[in-house]
Amino acid sequence: MSDKDLKENLKKVHQLKITNETNIIELINSLKNSGFNAKRLALACEIYKEMVNDKDCIKFFGLAGALVPAG
Repeated sequence: MSDKDLKENLKKVHQLKITNETNIIELINSLKNSGFNAKRLALACEIYKEMVNDKDCIKFFGLAGALVPAG
């Protein structure tokens, strides 16, 4: 694959603009166009919202790792 092909497939990463008026919903929505884990956090919030709104969805909490050191 050439450099030109790679550049054509890249997606633009947007810079966050946070002000005193930015609320949490706007912040999470702006993370969708960010990179790495910020984008994943926005996706996780969307999935969680769908789970909360789905009355037939069974929710459980799991903790990976040792329980004793976690307290």
